[in-house]
Amino acid sequence: MKPLVLVEWKDAAGTGAAEWLTHREALEFDLMTILTVGFMVSADEEKVTLAGSYNESDGDNWCEVCVIPTAWIQEVVELTESPPGT
Repeated sequence: MKPLVLVEWKDAAGTGAAEWLTHREALEFDLMTILTVGFMVSADEEKVTLAGSYNESDGDNWCEVCVIPTAWIQEVVELTESPPGT
């Protein structure tokens, strides 16, 4: 079984094409903090690749793939199964 992880990362943010902001609003506009959960496909110095679904019965097949640049990642936490009742 591939590890299931939670990745916290920063993503770009933007306005709609015709949305005007005041100078103050533009200064307050910030990066978005994103939380993504998925199976760890791979990780290296450049990027982390996650998938929402994994089919190991028919080869090594992935679905809903998301690639996140390593420089954008704040934290990666491996999710483990909790014992019942905890």
